Amino acid sequence: VASSTVHGGTYHQFKVLAPQLGIACRFVASNEPEDFRALLDDKTTFIFVESISNPKYTVPDFEALADIAHSHGIPLICDNTFGCAGYYCRPIEHGADIVVHFATIWIDGHGTTLRGDIVDGGNFDWGQHADKFPQFRSDGAQEGSGEVSLWKTFGRRAFAIRCHFEVLRGIGSTMSPQAAQQLLIGLESLAVRCDRPTSIRKPWPRGLHSSRRWRGCAIWVTWTIHAIAMPASFCDTDTALSSLLASKEDRKPVSVYAMSSR
Repeated sequence: VASSTVHGGTYHQFKVLAPQLGIACRFVASNEPEDFRALLDDKTTFIFVESISNPKYTVPDFEALADIAHSHGIPLICDNTFGCAGYYCRPIEHGADIVVHFATIWIDGHGTTLRGDIVDGGNFDWGQHADKFPQFRSDGAQEGSGEVSLWKTFGRRAFAIRCHFEVLRGIGSTMSPQAAQQLLIGLESLAVRCDRPTSIRKPWPRGLHSSRRWRGCAIWVTWTIHAIAMPASFCDTDTALSSLLASKEDRKPVSVYAMSSR
């Protein structure tokens, strides 16, 4: 079960590619936790959200979704790409079990390397429902794993170890030394690249309000996001996330523009 506001590439994977592998995804149109609960059944294996969705900037209620997921014996997985590698948001501290990043955007920051990261919070009990996650409980583990039961041997680290066995070693999803170097170089400037756009936040919306043709409504944080973001400690609550421009004539929203330093 995933939010319908996830990035277009993620939506395509869940909507088009996953069914080809026998995996069905149900999308939640709203941001209400109870709407996620309504789509869960005994075959659901995880809930997927983005910390700050791209491009709509919706923010999930992590604690509520984590409680719902855990009550059904499944993990909450969060794409924290727009959380800027933990600089703005750390979902695991608010209930998420697994976090993924598209490292190219913020960790690299210069478009030199294509890379994705998986962070296992090590806080999900994979042994709670063996019927949902038999790959962690079966004693006859994969050949080459030493006939190891991942759950019995590694406990809450079982997911990270399985990623190591199956993804890194088995599939070969490893990065080159050059890619690692580029990511480390990009990481050095992460703080500057995150702080600079927010440092210009106040002069930017004032120009929109003085526009003659458009009525600018600078959304520092919408009330819905504000209530969720404050306890989640995303970033300064007066940080501009987006700006909604509406025509003076019909007052209908016409476009949403992300804030940038240009």
